[in-house]
Amino acid sequence: MAVASAVAAQQGEKPSVTLTTPGTDQPLDPFDAAARFSPSLQDNLASQEFLHPDVAFVLSADAADPDTVRVRWTIADGYYLYRDKFKFSVKDEEGSKIGSVTFPSGKMKEDEYFGRVEVFYNSVEGAVSLERTAKGVIELTLDIKYQGCAEAGLCYPPITKSVPLSLPAGSGPPRTSTR
Repeated sequence: MAVASAVAAQQGEKPSVTLTTPGTDQPLDPFDAAARFSPSLQDNLASQEFLHPDVAFVLSADAADPDTVRVRWTIADGYYLYRDKFKFSVKDEEGSKIGSVTFPSGKMKEDEYFGRVEVFYNSVEGAVSLERTAKGVIELTLDIKYQGCAEAGLCYPPITKSVPLSLPAGSGPPRTSTR
């Protein structure tokens, strides 16, 4: 299986690296960067038609209620997302922080790099519960990290999207952690 970055063979977190288009300060899309710098991936991409990750894994997120963000992915045919690669954080933590995250069970798959893993095909929806420290409307940015692959042999590097959200005012006292 071709790897679109030196990412898929290890499970640990890696430092963030931003590649730029040569001669500019413009960020280089990780998918395009991997194709540009990996001859084996270039050969594989030439023989296969792989979707750009934003097309293979279409993300949407919205406030389900004052304390919950609903996240959804529409996953293209022949592609899948790893269940254990979802990570969430609140960029501007004023007013709320991540509580619990719930997803349905996925399908088990024997993965070349990660062994036996749980994955999602077609679509998946999860709920991110927030612990509010403010009652009013909260404007925040939710950072969402995920990773997926194409069945035809391409693993995408981890993808991080920043999604601005407006949570409606809560009706009761702020919900806080009991941990």
